[in-house]
Amino acid sequence: MSESKPSIAAYAAHASSMASRINSAKFESALLKTHKKEIGKLLDLLGVDSNNPNECARLDTWNSWSTDKAKPYIRIHLYELDSFKGKKLSAILWALSCHGETEVKTKEYPNSINRDYDFDFKNIRVQVCAFVGEESATCKRVKIGEKTQIVEEFAIQCD
Repeated sequence: MSESKPSIAAYAAHASSMASRINSAKFESALLKTHKKEIGKLLDLLGVDSNNPNECARLDTWNSWSTDKAKPYIRIHLYELDSFKGKKLSAILWALSCHGETEVKTKEYPNSINRDYDFDFKNIRVQVCAFVGEESATCKRVKIGEKTQIVEEFAIQCD
């Protein structure tokens, strides 16, 4: 049974997609290797304890679409905090604010009692995702109002 042209095209498209992903992975790996020393120093400075299930650090790459510059991206997750003023979070934020000149940007997610802190340094981007535990005595999710939203519904109708 011979292959039809659509199947050949599908395989070619898949091969092209795979080649693109491989090239992207090679680029990201080279970028991380280039900044390995700086990444290591910063991670050591922040002191995230990989043995603690409420702390983790992940490494990735981040690409700024506005400047078309890729850089290493460190994402730190802290869970079950009592507040956003605890020792561990404060120490990490202090270390990052002393690491270099950058303005910290924050974004809150009240549904998960979470606040993200973003630091965009010259060669590295760092995000600290802080989650306050549900049993916190100092931080609670509180209702501040209500919002009504109209959502259009559609169906398929064929003649």
